[in-house]
Amino acid sequence: MRSRWFDLSGDAGTSPASAGEADAIPVSNTATPRVDGPSKSGPEQRFALLIGNAAYASAALANPVRDVRLLGWTLEGMGFSVRRVENATLAAMQDAVIAFGEELDAAGANAIALLYFAGHGVQHEGSNFLLPIDARIPAPHYLATRSLPLDVAVAQLARRPRRATIVAIDACRDEVVADMSADAAGVTAGLARAKLPRPSQLVFSTAARARAADGWGDHSPFALALSEELPGLLVPGRRLQDMIDDVATKVGLWTKDEQTVAVYREGFMPPLSLTEADEQRLRDWSKRPPFRLSRRQAVERLAAGVAALAMVAAAALWWTAYPETRTTWLLRAGLLDKAAYDLTCARPWDGPADRYGLTRRDWCQSIPRMLVEKAAAQADGKEQVATGLRNGDPKAVLLAAGWASQDADALHGQARETREREAYALAERAAQTDLPLGVIAPMLIAPLRYTAEAGPAAIVRSLRDAEAKGVLVAAILAPVSEATLRSGGIGGIPSEALDEVEAAFRKAAAEDSTGEVAYYAAQNFGGNGLSPALFSPERERAWLQQAVAAGFRPAIAVIVRRAETDPAYRLEPEERTRLLGLLASRGDIAGRYWQARQRIGREHGIGPDTLALADEAARAGFEPATLDLADYYLGDGRNPQRALEMLRAAAKAGQPEPILRLGLLLADGRTGADGREIVSPQQKEAMALLQRPEVAQNLQAGFTLARLYLYGDPALRDPAKAEALLRDVARATPEPWIGLDARGELDRIATERTLERVLDPSLAITAGRPDAPVSLTLAISPSCASCGLEKLMQVVEPFLASGDAHLSVVPLRAPGDASVEASLLAVCAAPETRFARFRKLVAAAVRWGSVPEEAERRRAFAEVLSEGDIPSVDIDSCLRNGAVRAALQRQHDDIMLATGLKAQPVLFIGGERRDEADALSADELRRLILAQLPPARRAGQGGQTP
Repeated sequence: MRSRWFDLSGDAGTSPASAGEADAIPVSNTATPRVDGPSKSGPEQRFALLIGNAAYASAALANPVRDVRLLGWTLEGMGFSVRRVENATLAAMQDAVIAFGEELDAAGANAIALLYFAGHGVQHEGSNFLLPIDARIPAPHYLATRSLPLDVAVAQLARRPRRATIVAIDACRDEVVADMSADAAGVTAGLARAKLPRPSQLVFSTAARARAADGWGDHSPFALALSEELPGLLVPGRRLQDMIDDVATKVGLWTKDEQTVAVYREGFMPPLSLTEADEQRLRDWSKRPPFRLSRRQAVERLAAGVAALAMVAAAALWWTAYPETRTTWLLRAGLLDKAAYDLTCARPWDGPADRYGLTRRDWCQSIPRMLVEKAAAQADGKEQVATGLRNGDPKAVLLAAGWASQDADALHGQARETREREAYALAERAAQTDLPLGVIAPMLIAPLRYTAEAGPAAIVRSLRDAEAKGVLVAAILAPVSEATLRSGGIGGIPSEALDEVEAAFRKAAAEDSTGEVAYYAAQNFGGNGLSPALFSPERERAWLQQAVAAGFRPAIAVIVRRAETDPAYRLEPEERTRLLGLLASRGDIAGRYWQARQRIGREHGIGPDTLALADEAARAGFEPATLDLADYYLGDGRNPQRALEMLRAAAKAGQPEPILRLGLLLADGRTGADGREIVSPQQKEAMALLQRPEVAQNLQAGFTLARLYLYGDPALRDPAKAEALLRDVARATPEPWIGLDARGELDRIATERTLERVLDPSLAITAGRPDAPVSLTLAISPSCASCGLEKLMQVVEPFLASGDAHLSVVPLRAPGDASVEASLLAVCAAPETRFARFRKLVAAAVRWGSVPEEAERRRAFAEVLSEGDIPSVDIDSCLRNGAVRAALQRQHDDIMLATGLKAQPVLFIGGERRDEADALSADELRRLILAQLPPARRAGQGGQTP
């Protein structure tokens, strides 16, 4: 952990003064050649200083040097000029920072600067210090002279303005000294915020008083995430701040929120100014030579490999190896009958089943999660797997991993984590065998953990390896993963990758007469398979029709159900009758359900016998019957309690669709056509359902959960979790409506943050409770009497009075001085009277707005403000207040730059922007506000679910 305590207990010992200089490694300049006086419209120059300190005398770290080498490799590939300093003394750190600052000064205003430090850092009395490897700190007052103050480093970067500055500190922030004098009690292994030039970002790898992981394989999670997200800046429009936000999200996911990245921003971080060279870099990124190990690491690993070979030759290894490892060795040596284990992906697919009831098609060409379900369906399935595990059967190892993973889904807390670790350990064992599917077993069992440990490039290699061995799921995922690696996860999946996936399905479907492969293809292109990124409605429909033509009953059921609501699946009456007859011809539970559907078609209604058939199917666990009956009982409020009982029972049994349906239903509740509440919202239960693993990949579940975190009951709101979910949904669905809605919500969040950043609290003109669930921001000139302020207030005032909304007014400047003076007169008043004064000035704008003479205008202002019971203000003194005038000007310029306002008035509801707000109808404005209220508050305003 990078959270080891740094020794502050004594001053004994020395370290070579030249250590930093000896380890400083210059890197060739790969950035765009410099030119004098770069223009803001031209390509910027990119510079990075990377400092990695690991060889501390009393608290050595494992990864900082490897981290800066990885980031150096990444940044060089992006056209950065990189300075790398390893295991630096104080003198070496000072020299490197000074040289870096001089290089930036010479580059001018069109430069991008990145300073990254990995090692130990401390905070004392609000100041921050980066520790060199030779630091000896017996007491806090030594910090100023024996370490590098972060403010000093930042000052070297802040002498001249530039396009963007990023300072990233990968250091722990926990308490390091538990028993020191009172003078030393303020020392913590953490870093407080430093002053930075605008625009800039200060990024800490972990939150205050928390630990940052150091020993995560060869790299810290923060460095690894930064290395993976940086290349995304080569995609047009990708902003620096978006990249940092995704790094923060990734670190949180990898560490299960044990490590939270802290980000501080000043100003607006732009995208890179991309050139033709950058376009080529992006195209060629996946073809770059891999990040190379240092000479020392290569020697160490070579030595480890030699030692491993020697151990294999030793008899002791045989007895300590896992049983399946011994089986693998014997199979490779030809000492076991390969047919007895059948680890081949080749024809015949549908030969005799193995001891687990599975065929080659199951192992190589079907959905992996079905393996455990089919094995469990055998009378002695678990016993067979346990026996196979003891006897060293590679198939049993993978099945045991899948079983453990399923068990973990039903557990909580420590028990769940323990079972998940067991599942992953078994999956890693399966990966060491010759089972074709075993190659990707760790990724299938725990994708987030495997991605963190192996990295995206290793995932692509393992998928291509499994694809070459004949595993269909690998052939599907490999193009998706490769495209994601090339694009940095931005821009969706290109059509050529989808074509490659479809070619894999066509090859498999050509050898399957049952239609199962075609149905599997339809599920994937419907976004409900291995990756939501495969969503393609046209391809889904074509594969469904192919599965129907083959007579595959699940596909027929889907087509029949969709034909009832989706014109794209419309069936002729004769065809619908024929398909219904096929579904109802069997005597099983599914057949009984379709018999009930036949009755409905014949009788044009639902009688007792029909209900009995459907209810029998639902009680037996047939999911479509449960869903249809729930819709029936909810319709017109027939029996909503019965509908909830059925959905809860199915959800308890782990059926995904009822879990989703119940979660969506309880998220907002339901009202009838007459406005009467049929189902009341129960958001806590809804959130628990939508977080269930059975619907973890469902985009609608993720989007609805994000909206609950944004707009649900105040006690349940969590904007950070909402944003992380919305990013996942937006990336997974580049085209469908849900992806567009997710990106709209992300834009709204970004706009709301922008408003918070640019609005000066000292100038606030507000009405309503600050903690209200809906924030409204109105940008309007006080001279605009025709902008409909009073019309807007007729809708907004009830929400303000009830505490459901908070309104902030941003006064805009109109041509001439009159609007500026009116804004000054509003802001000069006491905060609680500003809104009323501003409103009065707007209402009387025709009386003062057209008066050209300053003295006459002041008299007009005095007359307007003397009317009513609003306290008076010293007009002359207020209009002479240069500081407030300048602050208003800055706020006006900032909001114009940040949002590009053109026509007024502009209303932001949350962060949802509505230009020319005076053109909004009262009903539309009210609907927009209601949409961001929790259901209980919405009902209080007489509103229904939007």
